[in-house]
Amino acid sequence: MMKNIKEKLKKFNLVDAGIVVLVLLMVAVAFTRTGGNVQSYTFDGFDIDRAVKKYEELSKQGYIITGKITGISSGDRKPVDVEGEVTWAGFGMLLMNVGGSNISVGGPISKYEDVYARGIVLEVSKRIKVADVILEPKRITSFNELIPQREDIGDNYRVYTQVVIADADSIKVQEVVSTLRTERKHVAIYPSSSSNIVTLSVEGASWEDLKIASDVLGKFDGMSDIVIVRTYGVD
Repeated sequence: MMKNIKEKLKKFNLVDAGIVVLVLLMVAVAFTRTGGNVQSYTFDGFDIDRAVKKYEELSKQGYIITGKITGISSGDRKPVDVEGEVTWAGFGMLLMNVGGSNISVGGPISKYEDVYARGIVLEVSKRIKVADVILEPKRITSFNELIPQREDIGDNYRVYTQVVIADADSIKVQEVVSTLRTERKHVAIYPSSSSNIVTLSVEGASWEDLKIASDVLGKFDGMSDIVIVRTYGVD
């Protein structure tokens, strides 16, 4: 019997060993991704851009995402663990609702965020209905005019578009960015200039973001691109 075992061991070559290792890795990955029916994705802090893309991909499908962050507090530079619902993502950062407060999370070399992430885990908690309402381009004189007035849209939405402003005050445009970063902990409305024309990109702005931009900029002569209003949980 020992002879038969030895002969079988001889036939067990490196290819067979590789197959066994691969199967074990696949099982391990599947366990990590599902975690008892909880779909999760893990990222290093330096890969926060990948985490942002994954959140955007899942959010478009209506998934509610919980973020679990291990990192450093930007205030006292001490280790911190943060957990809460991710409510927005973009430009290399995540915005999270932690105990009713907005907490911004950036990578290890970020400048403005509350937490510099070393490790990021995104978990799918549940799924809600999501739909895009497409509105035609229009002339606007205030960012308040991008706030939907339709009853079927509700209050839980995000707005995506670009607005060209012919007579923009560059100082006020920068004030929009600074105010959003200070009051909202993220910048969903940001500028890109070309000659004397200022284009403001609106990337997932809520009604609060749009109201801040409207209050700071005031009246202007502008033209929007197609406006996408992404609604969440509206029947």
